[in-house]
Amino acid sequence: MKDFTGDMDVPSKEDDFVDYVVNTFEKKAQECENFLNDFYSHGHYPQQEAIKKAKSVYRDILLYKANETKLLERIRDQEKDLLDAKDDSEDAVSFFNGKQKGIFDNASRRFQFFSDDFQYISENPEAVEAYNSIKSILTMEKPFQKIAELPNLVSVLESKHAELLNNEKNTAYELINKYRDELGTYVQDFSKDIYSHYSNELTNQRNFIDHAEKIIAVVAQETTIRGLKEEGASKLLNAKAPESVPTKDDGGENKTPVSTAPKEPIKIAKTTVVESATLTTKSDIDNYVEKLKTKLYAFLKDGGVKID
Repeated sequence: MKDFTGDMDVPSKEDDFVDYVVNTFEKKAQECENFLNDFYSHGHYPQQEAIKKAKSVYRDILLYKANETKLLERIRDQEKDLLDAKDDSEDAVSFFNGKQKGIFDNASRRFQFFSDDFQYISENPEAVEAYNSIKSILTMEKPFQKIAELPNLVSVLESKHAELLNNEKNTAYELINKYRDELGTYVQDFSKDIYSHYSNELTNQRNFIDHAEKIIAVVAQETTIRGLKEEGASKLLNAKAPESVPTKDDGGENKTPVSTAPKEPIKIAKTTVVESATLTTKSDIDNYVEKLKTKLYAFLKDGGVKID
């Protein structure tokens, strides 16, 4: 028992010794129960299975507390398990009552946050190394000697994630500026309100991106931005001027109404809009299609286009 408790004043009398043993194991069993209820039931922490086992060892021995002989025999039989339980309990006490739990909790929260962006983090070797190191420590059964490394690893991951996030935001900002300028080329006097609406919508998208904290959110918003541009371009190019109402001039004659007959499509050769190109990536195809659509949209102002 001295090896187990570290107490040099273990009672020598049998009755007193039994009471001492029972009290010690009841306290240890309750300590394990408290850890399980107060901490392990609310999150993932190291040594959970070891603490469950330690509690089971203590409870098993206490089953024999009414029989002194069997109690002492059980203690001797469980000596190795008792010493393991002692070490595991001491690790847990140090972890939960010291600074390690706070460090572990923060690293766990940040790891979960960055997990949503892992497909983008994977583009940066330093970020991947920090991410995997954090994951390894958080999933260790006994990470106590490694927990001190977590703050620095989290800092590295945060820094690299911030770089990647800013790069993606800049990509989104460029799309917004490009599409706003493109929509501006389709504006006519009678469609300024339509342009104003979609320009404001693009501004709203920029405001959202300004405050985005995850790369995946910015990438998703880029899809929304492209959709707004397509929708806005379609409405601007299909907008019609209000029909003119005949009025009388100063001499009382009716003015000739402005013709609203649809214009004939312009005939052009396909080489006018279709350029030779080598496309090897999805990005190449997307950019090529965007340029082609921009050219074709421009013809809609004049009644459309017929490609020979």
